[in-house]
Amino acid sequence: MKKIISIVMVVAMIAALAFTVSADDTAAAPTDGLLAHFTFDDAETGLTGNGAKATPSTVTATEGEERRILAIETGATASISEDAAIGGGAYQFDGTSFLTLTKEDGSGLLDGVDSLTISYWAKTDTTTQWPFFATPNFEGGPKSQIYLKETYFGILENNGTHAELYNSPANNNQRSYSTSTPTATIFNGEWHHVIVVVDTDNEDETLRKVTVYVDGYFDSESTQITIEQHKLSELLGSDYSVMLGYAPWGYNDNPAHEGEFSNSLLDDVYIYGRALNDDEVKALDAASAMPKEDPPETDAPGDDTEKAPAGTDKTPADTNKPADNSTETSAPADEGGCGSTLGAAAAVVALTAVFGCAIVKKH
Repeated sequence: MKKIISIVMVVAMIAALAFTVSADDTAAAPTDGLLAHFTFDDAETGLTGNGAKATPSTVTATEGEERRILAIETGATASISEDAAIGGGAYQFDGTSFLTLTKEDGSGLLDGVDSLTISYWAKTDTTTQWPFFATPNFEGGPKSQIYLKETYFGILENNGTHAELYNSPANNNQRSYSTSTPTATIFNGEWHHVIVVVDTDNEDETLRKVTVYVDGYFDSESTQITIEQHKLSELLGSDYSVMLGYAPWGYNDNPAHEGEFSNSLLDDVYIYGRALNDDEVKALDAASAMPKEDPPETDAPGDDTEKAPAGTDKTPADTNKPADNSTETSAPADEGGCGSTLGAAAAVVALTAVFGCAIVKKH
């Protein structure tokens, strides 16, 4: 009987140890298809990652017969802010410069890429910001966009997150396949986490969509995509630009305008050359979770409630779904550890084993 009791106690202790490990401590981002990961912790190492580099840049514009001719110039000063979602720094866009993305050898970051997944933390207000933009080049620089003749994939933030995949000339100069969050989503200068999945080459035609997740929850998706018009490799071609913090808009509205620059913070950017599935999206969200702060020390008795860190409130709208696209609302991906249901269950098992041992010995 004593041997049985000992075995039960050991099993219970192992179970408690296994289930009380925080999900944040063990979570790992998917590595298959990872093209770039920028931490922005500092200007020396934070602008390179996984074989990619982000180069501070500016742009100049000259008149063309059909549209503005844009030329990217490198050499701008990198701006790292201590106001970070994760790690020691975040990139501060100042409204005059941006980041161009390439492989470390200078070749195209998205060469041969048909589908795409992008993850980032951003701190924006309700004005126009462009966390990501990819477009074909025109006469050596990023194509200046013309309304109803756009060719690009971009992520726009103002009162929400809008993922826009346009190949208007191939679609009879009609806009299509734009997806955005509900207009009630307003960020108001708080950190928020976004994952956008661009699936344009799935064998299952019903899954060819652009999908947006905000703070760990499914937010919105586009209608089904016709890949002949919107596969990324066909949209971008072999000569293209990929940028963070800038979009080459404005030719129709103001010929002197050189584009739309961002005034915002960006942190912990992941770029994959494929569409992540639901489980991978959840893993990426957990790996990118903002660290939880320790509760403040207090002499007041009875208040053991852990305070959630600023910017991590993941309460979804009533119509939103968790990242696994199920209809049941579940806890955010970055919750877990000792405070999780599994952790509590393991603790109960361990306590039950201990008290059970005591009862057996007493009798």
